[in-house]
Amino acid sequence: MDSNKKSLFLALFCFWIGLAVGLLMSPIKNGIIIGSYNGSNNKY
Repeated sequence: MDSNKKSLFLALFCFWIGLAVGLLMSPIKNGIIIGSYNGSNNKY
């Protein structure tokens, strides 16, 4: 394997592993809500 392909593979592999670990460790308890909690008591 050529050095550029190996570097690209390593970068993509680290990206996907980091994404998976980040999703598993993120504190999602009530699902994902896109918006802001600005204190107006708008709960879904």
